[in-house]
Amino acid sequence: MMHTDQRILLVDDEATIRVTWEVVLQRSGYRVATAANGEEAMAWLLQKPFDLVLLDMQLPGVSGREVLRQATEWQPETPVMILTGSVDGDDRAAPLPHGVACMPKTASPQEVLAGVRAALIQQRAIGQ
Repeated sequence: MMHTDQRILLVDDEATIRVTWEVVLQRSGYRVATAANGEEAMAWLLQKPFDLVLLDMQLPGVSGREVLRQATEWQPETPVMILTGSVDGDDRAAPLPHGVACMPKTASPQEVLAGVRAALIQQRAIGQ
């Protein structure tokens, strides 16, 4: 396990997915905050800065699209990775902001971790 102080906000309304990815990320050394809906996600975004947001677009209440809009406004330096259940459904109905990546929920832990690492490395390079 690598040790890091990098903080990830994981937003997904499906408890099984949320818990699974939380464990995978924590075992890889990331500090993880979780949110089960858009309201919780926005509360976290107002409280603390994050190094990455992993976001499901299909959320009850406040939509993932609204969370994405707020996240990019409130923490513009923070990369966002969309965890999507569908490649061609509502998740991709409208264009995503520049720099927002998509990852299928069915991706392997190795694929998601590689995407997370790439987003964090790219963000660090931009911030320097």
